[in-house]
Amino acid sequence: MVWGEEAMSLEIREHVIIRPGGVVEIRRPELPAGAEADVVIVVEEAAPEIPPLASLVGKGSGCYATATEAELFLRTERDA
Repeated sequence: MVWGEEAMSLEIREHVIIRPGGVVEIRRPELPAGAEADVVIVVEEAAPEIPPLASLVGKGSGCYATATEAELFLRTERDA
């Protein structure tokens, strides 16, 4: 390489399934045999299941045990 020349790089993005034993395999004909490469693996974790907001009714201290109780309170306050 001559001073001042920029090195060209080849970037490949591939979705793979990790095999038993943590094996990751990529076969691409455009990859030059014998060349060195940096490999970065990002493993996506499953997102935790988010409970519906309705499951929070009656869970907090001082909250209503049911939606019916909360609705009754709101109607009473609105009519007062």
